[in-house]
Amino acid sequence: MGIKKTLEDNLKGTPLFGFAKGGYHILVKVKHSIIKSYLASIQALLPASYYVQSIPNYIEQTHHKGFFGDEKHYMSNWPEPVKDGTRIITTKYLIDIVNKLPEGDFAELGTYRGAFAHLIFKYMDPKASLYCFDTFEGFASQDVGIELSETGDKVKTGYFSDTSLDQVRDLILQGNESRKDQIRLVKGYFPETFAGLEDKKWRFVLLDADLYEPMKNGMEKFWDNIVDGGVLMIHDYMGSYVGSYKAAEEFFGPRGIVVIPVADRAGSAFVIKQNCNK
Repeated sequence: MGIKKTLEDNLKGTPLFGFAKGGYHILVKVKHSIIKSYLASIQALLPASYYVQSIPNYIEQTHHKGFFGDEKHYMSNWPEPVKDGTRIITTKYLIDIVNKLPEGDFAELGTYRGAFAHLIFKYMDPKASLYCFDTFEGFASQDVGIELSETGDKVKTGYFSDTSLDQVRDLILQGNESRKDQIRLVKGYFPETFAGLEDKKWRFVLLDADLYEPMKNGMEKFWDNIVDGGVLMIHDYMGSYVGSYKAAEEFFGPRGIVVIPVADRAGSAFVIKQNCNK
């Protein structure tokens, strides 16, 4: 756009303008052909489960100038190679929406090592607090048993146990150490750990506990006190943990509430709370 504007500003109305404009469009076509060939080459080298996606035009220039740094930080703190820009971008925009609300804290059920909680904490209203609920010892045996009976999925007790409270706290606070009083790491079995928080207001809640029972309990405990305009985000809604989908459909289906899927790596989804969908 810069070259085009320069041509218009300096040559419009002169005999050279038509030639310059034609030359510009030829260069644009050549550029697009090169980009198409480049993307096709990358796509051909990737496994079938990957696809090449250009970054939205508005990301780095205006709405999310730190996107590439956030993506790099998220990837570097996950035990496997995870490139999930869609999840990061979507969460950033949803938090931008809820940051305009007058009240409500933030919560995450299923924190693991804190890689994504770090992003929530970075993006959220700096006057709010973030509550992170997790056993910090992996999947609980009672939830594993219920998962098998409800969905037929066999999962391992203690999976995701390679974490610790100190590790999580340090990772979440990276770059925001002065805000340490706004982090609440709540260790133990959910929903028992929710005791005493029944009247708290929430503006953004991420449910990432994977399994049917904790996801169902998360919806039951948080939904009523999410403020009007607040967001409930559900990880693995369309992913490999079918218990998340089952819990969401059972909870929101009878209420006539539409869950909006997100085309990220694990098939997240979200619901925006409104007065009409109590």
